[in-house]
Amino acid sequence: MLKIRTLILQAKAGDQEAFNQLRDIFNPMIIKYSYLFGSKDEDLYSELIIAFIKCINKFEINEYFYINQFEAYLSNIGSQENF
Repeated sequence: MLKIRTLILQAKAGDQEAFNQLRDIFNPMIIKYSYLFGSKDEDLYSELIIAFIKCINKFEINEYFYINQFEAYLSNIGSQENF
């Protein structure tokens, strides 16, 4: 949990390595959302990566941070009103 919190803070500050680590951690979720009609849609995957970047930048961490909060926030990754 502390690692994810630290990685989010570092990624928000522009640390590319922290972003890459977060992407690696959450890539299975992003891939899952990029499937259409039984196969991975590369254009959708690219759009979701862009939304993931925006998600990291907009997510606010407080002293009571839980990984579930970030996962819940990410579950809305395709929702236009959030991004």
